[in-house]
Amino acid sequence: MLRTLKSTDSDDKFLSAGAKSVVAKASIQDPSLPSDVPYMTAKIFQSEASYQFPLLQNSTSRTLLRLHFYPSPYPNFDISSSYFAVMAGGVTLLNNFSASISVEALSQAYFIKEFYLASSQSAMLGVTFKPSGDKGSFAFVNGIEVVSQRSLGSILSPAGFQ
Repeated sequence: MLRTLKSTDSDDKFLSAGAKSVVAKASIQDPSLPSDVPYMTAKIFQSEASYQFPLLQNSTSRTLLRLHFYPSPYPNFDISSSYFAVMAGGVTLLNNFSASISVEALSQAYFIKEFYLASSQSAMLGVTFKPSGDKGSFAFVNGIEVVSQRSLGSILSPAGFQ
């Protein structure tokens, strides 16, 4: 199962009740962007917000979580003030994270963070974005991909062993 979200899509059905967000269009399009989607729009959270994504109904499946970031100027938001945490499946994946500092360190305009999550008995994957407590801080993401996949052990059979 592959679920791809773009910030311009109606992804509110995956957001937990009460989660407040703003969709903002980037002010600048860097020529290195591979495409407009998902990078030219961002989902911005000024308070904690969680997504709930359905997973394969198989307790041995692993999950790939791919987060897309393009820390460009967005109207009414200072991207250098964006510090946040991302949690998924009960694990903190990013803490006090700044996408702005990351692109400077990587010398590129955008980047993708990938996380392989262990199998779970749950049929849903919770992904939470939580801005730091600093004034003016916010969390954002340009795109989210969730890929549930069977365990490699169930796909591959051992070679050369009797």
